[in-house]
Amino acid sequence: MDTPFDTIRGDARYRLVADLAELFGVQAFLVGGGLRDAVMGRAVRDFDFVLGGAEEDLPRELAHRIGGRFFWLDRERRQARVVTSAEDGRFTLDFAPIRGENLGEDLALRDFTMNSLALPVAKSCSPLVDPLQGMTDIAEGRIRACSERTFQDDPLRLLRAVRFAATLGFQIDGGTWRELVKRPQL
Repeated sequence: MDTPFDTIRGDARYRLVADLAELFGVQAFLVGGGLRDAVMGRAVRDFDFVLGGAEEDLPRELAHRIGGRFFWLDRERRQARVVTSAEDGRFTLDFAPIRGENLGEDLALRDFTMNSLALPVAKSCSPLVDPLQGMTDIAEGRIRACSERTFQDDPLRLLRAVRFAATLGFQIDGGTWRELVKRPQL
């Protein structure tokens, strides 16, 4: 029986990113909401990758090979996007450098545990990386902040928490809720 990760690994765009990561000699990980949506059986409309280098070269080459458009989301922070057409509209692929010293630090800097999953992009079928138990939170329908700094680092995450609760039908974890309501209004 195929898992959601087998389906993702079978996606031609994902496989091409894996090939390009090997070509450029960089580590690459699929992270975030696309993984969450796949686990939940929802349609995946985008891929977010973190890279250990080649943050411009890899997405530019990807755009060239798939006939997509490359552009910077934030050039200073080396965050790029490739947009391509898909059967049901457009598909976006976002790229950013790994934040912190390693992947674990990068995942801890994300908003919510359900978005802190990482799938190594490599030809071998490496296991899912889930240091913050995001899979458990998805299974239990819980929105939990990755750290106490989640809302300080980005106040828009206050709104994201409520939006995720409404759109996914999840409950906001008690500790996360306490942090959310004590923040000053935007």
